Amino acid sequence: MSIFFQLPMDLRERWWAAITLDEREAVEAEFHASQKPEKLTINQMVADYAASDWCDRKESVFVLFVKDCYTQEERNEVMEGLMECGCCSRHQHKDVRDKPDVGETKEKLCKCNCRHYVRLFKRNELA
Repeated sequence: MSIFFQLPMDLRERWWAAITLDEREAVEAEFHASQKPEKLTINQMVADYAASDWCDRKESVFVLFVKDCYTQEERNEVMEGLMECGCCSRHQHKDVRDKPDVGETKEKLCKCNCRHYVRLFKRNELA
């Protein structure tokens, strides 16, 4: 089913004037992108840091990079995402104010860095 009737008038005109299916899909993609902004994640922060000139310095400069390049709200959003990570029972987090729950588990091979970044955020008061 087409999303034509969900489009605002300016996108409707572009969608209707499109000759090819690719042009219509591009208009629809633009509409979808405007409807739901991407949620910032720690992976995006790390990728931004790795692509910046900050990473030429010491590793601890990551904290300065995060403070300088992201708002408090963005940092809080990332912290919430880290706290909701369900990668394994060892890395489950009960409350932002508590330490990450290590729990008793035999899962030792989890490759997720959520716990590491939660500690980093708490230690440096990023969120």
